[in-house]
Amino acid sequence: MRTFLLLFFVFAAFTTRGQNKVSLLPNNMINYIGKATQSEFEKLVGDRVDNNEELGTVIYEVENTYDNIVTALQCIYRKSDGILISVRFSTPHYLAYWINMANFKGFTEKKNATIKKDTTGNLIKLDLKYKTFGCQIFNFQQWSRTETTATINYHVIKL
Repeated sequence: MRTFLLLFFVFAAFTTRGQNKVSLLPNNMINYIGKATQSEFEKLVGDRVDNNEELGTVIYEVENTYDNIVTALQCIYRKSDGILISVRFSTPHYLAYWINMANFKGFTEKKNATIKKDTTGNLIKLDLKYKTFGCQIFNFQQWSRTETTATINYHVIKL
């Protein structure tokens, strides 16, 4: 039995991958969107786990330091120079990203935010902008009375 347990733990150690811990909050991601090359960003997030050449996306898995949840990142790099131009992921804590972005120096709702609601007043999409950094929050999914998720999309804004 000891041999079986030892082999099991050795096998488990070689087959599980440790996730890189990354802050996905806007105050960190602003340092990479529109600035980092693929190799620079991969130093932060680790190796890709998948890619979709049709869509031009690369997928990574990281442990989000905000909630310690393993999160899949769908990334797009500009073809001409390999610069990261979009990072998309889902989260149940979308309000934290909104608040973090709203705390940027000089950010005002009137100047930097566009809020879209449906006819009943439910939030459909939120566009936040700060200089050349954009944060879209959309695809709100309510799973129960207290559980909602949304998709975050960081992207480059052309001036």
